[in-house]
Amino acid sequence: MFFRKTPYQKMLKKMTLTDMGLVKLSMISLGLLLATYFPRVTEIDPMVYLFLFIIFAVKPLMLWLK
Repeated sequence: MFFRKTPYQKMLKKMTLTDMGLVKLSMISLGLLLATYFPRVTEIDPMVYLFLFIIFAVKPLMLWLK
């Protein structure tokens, strides 16, 4: 059975390492922009952000270490 590639999958296949880095930097910029509009986000304990970082980084890290 053959599956058709979605436009998203085709786009990801064409992306270079630089493009992926730029997407990450743009998401960081968006996060900082939202933090300026919603200052209560910056009042959260930094350990919560560390915990979220660890939770989100586990799967990519496991794939990288394989």
